Amino acid sequence: MPKGRRGSVIAKIAASALAVYVAVLFVSVEAKVDKARAQQAELAKLRAEKQQQVAYLKDLTRGVPGEDYIIKTARERFGYLLPGESIYIDVNGK
Repeated sequence: MPKGRRGSVIAKIAASALAVYVAVLFVSVEAKVDKARAQQAELAKLRAEKQQQVAYLKDLTRGVPGEDYIIKTARERFGYLLPGESIYIDVNGK
């Protein structure tokens, strides 16, 4: 085989090997992209579910009175005290 032809054959083999490598690399990257898209879809679904839960909890707590109202009602209706508070009763009846 002449030297010029040998170099041509080696160049063709190298080009073919490079083409195979690029094809395998492309398939590998495409599989990773598909996996990432599937994860993204799953996370989007999970996010939508969590947003629904947050909306439900906000609706649930919308009618709940505040902490100040609860403390005031507990004092007035039930005679409850907070820790550290003392109650004084006027025994003179005034």
